[in-house]
Amino acid sequence: MEKLYPIGTVVKFNENPLEYTITGYFPQNKETGEVFTYMAVNASFGITTGPGAILFNAEQIGKVIFEGYRDEKADQFLEKLEKVPAILANSDHAGTGE
Repeated sequence: MEKLYPIGTVVKFNENPLEYTITGYFPQNKETGEVFTYMAVNASFGITTGPGAILFNAEQIGKVIFEGYRDEKADQFLEKLEKVPAILANSDHAGTGE
């Protein structure tokens, strides 16, 4: 797995003019059970009364506009988070919300 970007990182997707700010890691779609790498909100508007956050995977990032703040604690946290996909892949509960 590639290194995770810190919270606050602003990204663009290929073929999409909007910019998004990463707000969380490994969210699960409640309807399908699919787990994504990131959760983000529109960088210009933040959380609104509309649909809100989007879920996406790292490979969908076309360009990093700005990398969020990171310090030693953030780096340690991200290193631990990078192990989550392997844990989920080996879990009997992957995709069930349990």
